Amino acid sequence: MFNSKKNERYGFTLIELLVVIAIIAILAAILFPVFAKVREKARQTSCASNLKQLGLGIVQYNQDNDECFPLIGYEAKGRTGGGPSLNNDRNGLWYNAVDPYIKSRSVGHCPSDASQFNTRQLDNVNGSKFNNFSYLINDNLCISKYTSGSDTVAYTPVNLAMMPAPSQTIAFAEGVRGFGEPELAQDIGCFVTGTMIPNNTGWIGTTCPSWVVPTGDQGSLPFHTGGANIAYSDGHVKWSRVVQNGSNGAKVSLLEALLPWETYMNPTQGQNVDDFGGPNRKWQ
Repeated sequence: MFNSKKNERYGFTLIELLVVIAIIAILAAILFPVFAKVREKARQTSCASNLKQLGLGIVQYNQDNDECFPLIGYEAKGRTGGGPSLNNDRNGLWYNAVDPYIKSRSVGHCPSDASQFNTRQLDNVNGSKFNNFSYLINDNLCISKYTSGSDTVAYTPVNLAMMPAPSQTIAFAEGVRGFGEPELAQDIGCFVTGTMIPNNTGWIGTTCPSWVVPTGDQGSLPFHTGGANIAYSDGHVKWSRVVQNGSNGAKVSLLEALLPWETYMNPTQGQNVDDFGGPNRKWQ
């Protein structure tokens, strides 16, 4: 018997295809942000691992050097003109000193760091260079002072015995190398957040100037969804939220509220060990 249906063709109608496409689009809209968050979380974890290795490198350096920190400070870089020329001291700077204690120089780069300033190479790293360096050391851990117009420099490394709470004292934070050196210097919170603490009264003003951190790089901060990885002087690493959105939608720094300077940046917590003088300094 002849089957009249044997030549019929089956397939999706146009309506069915549109429904399938719409479902796929909805699923993509839901899942893509989730995938982005997962990817950023992985980068945040990788960044924390980098800081952990740097922190342990500093701890090992301390153990080999009478529990003292290495050279830190803008003055130690080998400035010319207004400051001393100290080319021989560059190899003793902290990122050179910690280099033998880390597995790879790639640990100096945060995978979420999109800033341009941090792509500049660091000088004289034991015969070669660090590229794309994303981490800033607390410059209060070793004070360098120079006499203007001379090559006289005095270094005062902090000893671990001077620190009442190494687990609270910041060793490193991720951020932009504003003045070129990988350090947190002169209270500059905009290195980490790209903005200033509320009602700032410090020397730098109420906004983060472009000559400290370029405007484009300010927008890249902080690196991890409103927060930053921070390594402490005992070697542990913790993520902290460092900005929130203000009423006008602009970033507001939370540094001083969460990590007050005298507790977390001053190694002796209240005693003046830095070269700027005066108690109660703040993140500016």
